[in-house]
Amino acid sequence: MKKTLIALFIMVYFTNVLGTDNELYNKKMDSLLVVLGEKIEINLSCDGYKLPKRTFRDVTIVGWNFVLEVSFIPKSSYILLYDNVSETMMRKFLNQNKSIKLRKHAYFSAFRNYIQEFEKLPFEIVDYISYKFITPYDDSPSDYVIYGEYKFKVIDENEEFEISEKKIEILKGKDEILNKYHSEF
Repeated sequence: MKKTLIALFIMVYFTNVLGTDNELYNKKMDSLLVVLGEKIEINLSCDGYKLPKRTFRDVTIVGWNFVLEVSFIPKSSYILLYDNVSETMMRKFLNQNKSIKLRKHAYFSAFRNYIQEFEKLPFEIVDYISYKFITPYDDSPSDYVIYGEYKFKVIDENEEFEISEKKIEILKGKDEILNKYHSEF
């Protein structure tokens, strides 16, 4: 009986995931990249750094390499978007959909479905959203880049975000850049 229930749950889950039109979800992820990117740019400009503009899926973003991840309240996280990452990170992203971690899938499915239905983030289940990136900055030497890791709290149902944590490093030289890239991306 237990195996039948688990098989039924998995079948319903994958039918739900594969049968969903993700247009609203994709638009929300693009707007999330823009909003968080603007907050990062403002924060870095206060520290004296100006970032070059870059596009991803026709959206202006921060970072030549980036990973956007959501962390849910019961200590489960899900990689939402990435660009220019290592094969290790790509495998991690792809494997999160293949593994049978029911709690992780249930939270992500609820997250995505809530966005599809209400066109806003389900701030009640989101602990924070993490945005990691590597990017050159204006007036930097050619082998210097910024590594940034920002954590954003969703503070209300109007999708106001505040920076809860930030980590900024200036990576100097090819070796330092590649070490950070392979360890974080």
